[in-house]
Amino acid sequence: MSDTTTILVSLVLLFFVVRYVLFGGQTQPPGSNVTRQTVTSRRGRFPVPLSSVDAVFSMFPHIPRATIELDLSNTGSVEETCDRILSGALVAPVTPVPVNTSQARVSTASTPASSLPVFTNKPPPYLKSELEVVAEPLKKWEPSPDARQLSLRQRKEFMVQQARRKFLETQ
Repeated sequence: MSDTTTILVSLVLLFFVVRYVLFGGQTQPPGSNVTRQTVTSRRGRFPVPLSSVDAVFSMFPHIPRATIELDLSNTGSVEETCDRILSGALVAPVTPVPVNTSQARVSTASTPASSLPVFTNKPPPYLKSELEVVAEPLKKWEPSPDARQLSLRQRKEFMVQQARRKFLETQ
């Protein structure tokens, strides 16, 4: 009789250990407001109740629900998510809007020329002309941080110009 009891207790304990290992020890009571899909698809540390997502989304409608769910699953707190949004650490992703070329042609033809932006053909700042020769700056320690920063910037510009000149000579 004692052997049967020992085997039965061992099987029950084994069942609970296997259940804990396979299901992560999280039991979900019926009627809870946590969706199983959200918890498993986001792989966050915390389960995300839909009421929390709705609360944050009502305060910040420009942030997508998926972004809010992801941050809530990482932080586990509505307050921390709101603080991250307000501090700028959590921003709404920019989605590009595709423009139809036929609509673009029609819209540009109907708008007056004065409202169109004017772009100048100015070269980018990293493409300095060869006429602008930067003299080698002095290599001395400056007393103020602003002067040291200016000196460092001048030395970097001089080194970049030298490298460009050597690169163009090799071509």
